[in-house]
Amino acid sequence: MRPLDFHQNIILENDRVILRTLDAEYFDLLLPYSINEPTLWQYSLTPANGRDNLNNYINFALAKQNSEDSYPFIV
Repeated sequence: MRPLDFHQNIILENDRVILRTLDAEYFDLLLPYSINEPTLWQYSLTPANGRDNLNNYINFALAKQNSEDSYPFIV
């Protein structure tokens, strides 16, 4: 198994779903879900419901990626 390159832009897909590397540029796309569908985040360890929480969520996820602790995706 080769090591994961945390700085590589990874896209995983099949005929039903595409997972893309999370990026701060997705904030505006996620914001309507964050505001209008807060239950989507109820099981998340870092809540992302609301503008401030979403911003914190993305920043936390990207910091974890930079520290090579986890690799965040967006569906």
